[in-house]
Amino acid sequence: MGEILSFETPKPFADTKICDGMWIREFSPDESSEDYVWHRDCESRYITVLDGCGWMFQFDNELPFFINKGDDLFVPRMVYHRIIPGTTSLRIMIDEMVDQTAKLAIV
Repeated sequence: MGEILSFETPKPFADTKICDGMWIREFSPDESSEDYVWHRDCESRYITVLDGCGWMFQFDNELPFFINKGDDLFVPRMVYHRIIPGTTSLRIMIDEMVDQTAKLAIV
């Protein structure tokens, strides 16, 4: 039987797990802005900006806005969004809101 190969594209960030559904994510300003693509997440998330300078956040069909240390954002599930690189590393804390009803429907 053949080997299953994974061709997942490397992510432009590093994660450090705090506990289930919560982690610190760090983005480098040295990555190409093309690496920060429009995307959707399966779960809603609360995001707290821990560090970073010059970074911007953008929801689909909205203008980008600067995010600063201490800012809190709510990103609803399945809503397109992206970040735009700044001048220093960006560190955020992500608290994912797991949709228990969706998980129950799967079981």
